[in-house]
Amino acid sequence: AKFVIGVISRSIAIQADAVNNLSDVGSSAGMIFGAKAAAKPADREHPYGHARLEYIVSLAIAFIILMVGVTLAREAIDKIISPESVDYSIAMLIVLIISMLVKLWMGFFTAAAAADSISDVAATGAIFISSVLGYFFDINIDGYISLAAALFVLYSGIGIIRDVMGPLLGEAPNKETVDELSTLLLSYDGIIGLHDILIHSYGPGKTIASAHAEVRADCDLLHT
Repeated sequence: AKFVIGVISRSIAIQADAVNNLSDVGSSAGMIFGAKAAAKPADREHPYGHARLEYIVSLAIAFIILMVGVTLAREAIDKIISPESVDYSIAMLIVLIISMLVKLWMGFFTAAAAADSISDVAATGAIFISSVLGYFFDINIDGYISLAAALFVLYSGIGIIRDVMGPLLGEAPNKETVDELSTLLLSYDGIIGLHDILIHSYGPGKTIASAHAEVRADCDLLHT
């Protein structure tokens, strides 16, 4: 509804905000697809499973979002240089209000959803204010708001890339995980030290770790 009203009114800002919401839909759909593909059991070619497919799908979605963001930013800059009239209407304001209410409702599900919803409401709220100024006072700042919305879309894409590049490249495990594993291993009788602790993530919920355990030279290794 937001995208349609943006096209009808020729508001790049509303179209950019709609694309931002659509990118959330695309990300969720990609995550569902990625999760199903990642659940495929290990085989001879992939002995550690396929869980990293979820990261690859996320990366592909991020690049699509960046491409859309760049396109929207270019259109916004053109609109700032050569302003075009926007057909502001009550219907536009109603759609934006409904959008914000729906996002607030979605924010009640989880903390992560709340943070995402609040940022989306803030972006839509800025566009709503610019639409009110345009409808009641004939003040057209759609180009500037469009650029801000486009930058927000770009920021979302960069955020996804930042989240998945670490696991794909092989980031170092956090100290809490290493400490927890060390405490667990040292709790076994006969183990007096550890070294060469290696922790590899092969996707969400698929972590493989190894460690060299140190024991007394005079102990029975088979018994230990």
